[in-house]
Amino acid sequence: MKPDQGHFMTMKPLPNGSRPACKASRHGWRQTPDLSQVSRGEQQRGSVAIVFSAILGAIAVMVLSFSSLAVQKAAFGSEERMAREVEDALAQLQAWYERQADTIAVSGVTPTEAQLQAALTRPYPGMRLAMSSSMATPGCTAGTTGCIPWRKIAAWYPATQPPSATTTQDGLPVSEFTGDAIWRVYSSQAWYFDRFAQTQTKMSELSRSLMSWFAAKQGINPVSMHSANFWRASDCSNPGLALPCVDTYTSITTSGVSALLGLDASDVTPAVGAGIEFSNLQDSSTTAPYSVALRVSMPWGGSVRQIVLQP
Repeated sequence: MKPDQGHFMTMKPLPNGSRPACKASRHGWRQTPDLSQVSRGEQQRGSVAIVFSAILGAIAVMVLSFSSLAVQKAAFGSEERMAREVEDALAQLQAWYERQADTIAVSGVTPTEAQLQAALTRPYPGMRLAMSSSMATPGCTAGTTGCIPWRKIAAWYPATQPPSATTTQDGLPVSEFTGDAIWRVYSSQAWYFDRFAQTQTKMSELSRSLMSWFAAKQGINPVSMHSANFWRASDCSNPGLALPCVDTYTSITTSGVSALLGLDASDVTPAVGAGIEFSNLQDSSTTAPYSVALRVSMPWGGSVRQIVLQP
């Protein structure tokens, strides 16, 4: 009997004499899987997962960045709006103050925040307002720029973290103007000083008009009239060619002097003060060299005076 060939299998030799990986089972021998190939597949799947996670992370960072940028833009837009509102409110208060400045100067009373808010054309929720005290120099000489009671006005949106203590300067809470507060301050100093200078210029122009008028009268007969005082009549009941007698400071318009000089209201209306006053006796000289006096009373007290000398 020939041997049973079914229990044998012919194996081809492998390179270098290596053997195939086999494992016995109830059904016979079978080849085991290549573990190195399985490991590489898992590594590839892991790498894909890592790359995918990195992409998701990058997208998340981008989303957060865009969200943060949007918030910053919104905050910046809000700051721009508030800055415009502060400037608008301050412009309104400047115009209001310049109409009320002399009245405030006369009373010496500082308007309250409620009064400043009422001066605005519309409310600005959350905005604060304040006016300084008078900025006139203590002990100043009446009729000088040092006595001008100019003011400051502040408008601001408070900081998100207000200061723990309030510090004031000239009546303004300067400690509020810190951090992310949005604020502006208007100063009326330049405006008031300019009005004061305009008043002095107006008085100087009037002085020149008086001297020109005097010289023109004297020129009628230089020999016989060289010693005449044309600024004050020798006979107050009959002025003749001279100006009427004005013994005390009187409005130059009411006294009739401005009309005799050929001046209109605009020529004798000062930029600040009630009006220009004239006298040819008070603060004046009735003997040669003759002089007359001009005066403008300031709303805050004191006056500006000019002495006009015979040409």
